[in-house]
Amino acid sequence: MKKTSLIVAFFSILASIGNIFLEFKIEITIISFLIATVNYIIYKYCKNIIVVKSTLTFFAFLFFNLLWIHNFGSVGPALISSFFLIVFITKFYNGRSLVFLLLLFLVNITVFFYIDFQSNFYFGTYSTDEKRLIDLYMSFIITSTVIVLYVYNTKINYYSEVENARKSDSLKTAFLENISHELRTPLNAIIGLSGIIINKEISAEKKKYYSQIIIDNNNYLLSLFDNIIDASKIESNQLDFNISILSLKELFTDSKTYIEKELEHRSKHEIRVILDIPKHDTIITSDKYRISQVLNNLLSNAVKFTSFGQITLGFVVKDNFIECFVSDTGKGIKNEKYELIFKRFSRINDDSELGIRGTGMGLYISKRIIEIIGGEMFFDSEYGKGTKFTFTLPIKPIDVE
Repeated sequence: MKKTSLIVAFFSILASIGNIFLEFKIEITIISFLIATVNYIIYKYCKNIIVVKSTLTFFAFLFFNLLWIHNFGSVGPALISSFFLIVFITKFYNGRSLVFLLLLFLVNITVFFYIDFQSNFYFGTYSTDEKRLIDLYMSFIITSTVIVLYVYNTKINYYSEVENARKSDSLKTAFLENISHELRTPLNAIIGLSGIIINKEISAEKKKYYSQIIIDNNNYLLSLFDNIIDASKIESNQLDFNISILSLKELFTDSKTYIEKELEHRSKHEIRVILDIPKHDTIITSDKYRISQVLNNLLSNAVKFTSFGQITLGFVVKDNFIECFVSDTGKGIKNEKYELIFKRFSRINDDSELGIRGTGMGLYISKRIIEIIGGEMFFDSEYGKGTKFTFTLPIKPIDVE
């Protein structure tokens, strides 16, 4: 919408120059210049799309009428320029608004037709045929160029939407194929082991071992369903947030404890967890659950792809935001996989070959949560050496001694 204002402003300036060159009435040049000025102001300063659309529509009709009156009516280029108004209305309005504006335009044209029909040259005429010819062709070129740009832009957007739809379908297909595997594996384990533990002949130790596997698979399924629900809510802009006062020191300490238990559970005792945070506590206002969800997602990923070395989590207080990070000494990410990192349902590093579970939703959900909060998420990785994920929280902290 705002790009339309800029295009109209540019071509109105060209029209003003042409009117000066043809030595038309000063009113015609002023009208063209005002069209350019108004459209540039809309492009530069208007933020609300409804205000932009309403303002453009009002001035489009106003300038169309002024152009007709001061530029010789149907003898001049007003009829040619009217196509731009029709295209504008058709592009940006739908339903009753579209019907109303088209009827208004029809009434407008009918009134001018009646005036012209009753009195030839009521709005005046050109001093020479040459000037009329130049003005008509100049208006035709400008109007045609604007319409061609509009049609081209519409075509590009159409092809882009088709391509996005194709990619979305392929991603959903991959997701369904992946999710079916991710569901079947834990369900088979739960069903199979449940049948085994009711056998009276197995030892108590084995029952305890199998019961823990059932609990782990059950927890994995719950986590999987939570991710599916969160991804769905994000897509429909319905993800819930609960803003409260929280301690970042406490949140990061809890996450460190969480990931240490995860490492112990996976028997990865050779991996150290380092907490790198300021000495003084930092109190902020945000959603504790969502930030913890993001942090734990990043830590879980680090655990998946790290076999030795260390995992570091922490934050740094900047001037007007807080920079949080999770780094590891895992296998890293290949350069050609970078663009897939935050895409829905995408998996990287051939993790399926490593027997590592995952649906490709965790990083997508984490990035979208941070963006909704108002921050950013990015990463830096070197294949074979490790990865560092960073996200920002645009919240002014309060330091507490």
